[in-house]
Amino acid sequence: MINDAPKGDKMQNCTMKIVEVDNKPHLCAFATRDISISEELRFDYGVPNLPWRKVLIIYVFIIVINGIIILKYMVNIAQMDT
Repeated sequence: MINDAPKGDKMQNCTMKIVEVDNKPHLCAFATRDISISEELRFDYGVPNLPWRKVLIIYVFIIVINGIIILKYMVNIAQMDT
């Protein structure tokens, strides 16, 4: 299994190439840097805006008025920067 890493991400460690063997195409992974034994293989799937590339940001505000605690929050979904 090879996982996704956006292009330019420091976790990206391989690239995919099509190699023909006996006139049949094979998708092969090639390392772009040294990969440690326990490190996941990662390459850019080439599809923008994948759902797992989004980050959920929750802002929590605690307001105290006359000894009463009021919690306010704001949720934001943003695209991860690469």
